[in-house]
Amino acid sequence: MAALLLAASVAVAPLSAQTESVALVGATVYDGGTGDPLEEATIVLRDGHIVAVGGGDEVVVPDGARVVDLSGSFVTPGLIDTHVHYSQTGWADGRPDACDVREAYPYDQTIADCEAHPERFDRAFLRSGVTAVFDVGGYPWTRRLGAAREDSSTAPHIAAASPLLATWVPAILTLPDRAQFALMRSAEQVAATVRAHHAAGSDAIKVWFIVPRDASFDELSELVLAAGRAAQQEHLPLLVHATELATAKVALQAGVHLLVHSVEDQPVDDEFVI
Repeated sequence: MAALLLAASVAVAPLSAQTESVALVGATVYDGGTGDPLEEATIVLRDGHIVAVGGGDEVVVPDGARVVDLSGSFVTPGLIDTHVHYSQTGWADGRPDACDVREAYPYDQTIADCEAHPERFDRAFLRSGVTAVFDVGGYPWTRRLGAAREDSSTAPHIAAASPLLATWVPAILTLPDRAQFALMRSAEQVAATVRAHHAAGSDAIKVWFIVPRDASFDELSELVLAAGRAAQQEHLPLLVHATELATAKVALQAGVHLLVHSVEDQPVDDEFVI
């Protein structure tokens, strides 16, 4: 269905630049609710927006509308991917901390290519039926992606958290002229960083909650709680990378809106679920 959803979006791509009406006819439509699918439905779009959806005998095709026959296809609401990174490739060249291939694939060039050509990720998302994504941490340039693509029919809607507030910063993932991590040192510094992120256009605050062996869990937890308070004051959602039950519980105390990974070290307990 996701691939067929793309077929519909490609058919109406010119709408972003034109004011014509388009009628998509003949498809089976799943509206995302609990109702039965609409067989041989008609979808009318005007100025890039859906203005009517219904069975073929319920919706009138406007005079002069461009008609696109989608018989035999399925149309569904777009999917939402709440964990993407435009400043990673999905391979080792974008994560030398996991596997260092920088000698053959320089990390700075990899990141420069990601910044210069985000459209390759746009295409991958749309071809998978994903029409909205949340970039949950990366270099500062990811903040600009959403506004630059909001009126585009060839890219998903994009929200971005941008640089991560981190309890530990891997130097291998930091370039000399930019950073995708801000090390949390004190409650005051954390609050100032959150305010700066908000002013710069971040759509959320992301915390990378890693507890090094030589660090104090309690002290780092206080910094995460401080990030939660600051995010709430700035009216920004809080996202936390927490893969241990103890760190995930602290994230919940901090008011986290999204845990971007699963708890991996032990089964969750009643306290966590409740």
